[in-house]
Order: sequence, then structure tokens, then C-alpha cells
Amino acid sequence: MTPSSTLPAPRVQARNGQVVIDVGWDDADRLRCHFRRHGLPGTVNLDPETREARLELWDGADLDAVRAILKSWVS
Repeated sequence: MTPSSTLPAPRVQARNGQVVIDVGWDDADRLRCHFRRHGLPGTVNLDPETREARLELWDGADLDAVRAILKSWVS
């Protein structure tokens, strides 16, 4: 599946010890569901003014595991 966002691919980073994924507005909820199916729940934050979105994974998310799960979503 190829994301339909304007970003080339979601960007993963650790911010203050929490894994955050910047993702296109239209893909945010689908990405949240994908991570939940893999046992990593999170919260989608939407900015309607800029149409930017990010998924903040809940505590305990391993950055390497997150990247592997994200790779299976983008592929």
C-alpha cells in the first residue's frame, strides 16, 4: 500500500522519549489502526488549520519495531 499523503513517507522520530510519526492528514487514522493491529496503540493529533497530522504512540514503543511496522504499511 502506498500512502496517499503529500509526504514522501511518514517520518518517525523520538520526541521527549515518545515515538511520534508525522503522517499525511488523509492517512493518519489508517496508520493508527495499522499500529494498533500490531499491538502499539497511539493517539492521532490533527491540525485542521495546516492539515498536518501526527501519530503519537503510547509509552513502551520501541523505535526499531515502529520502523519495521511502518515499513510493512508503506510497502
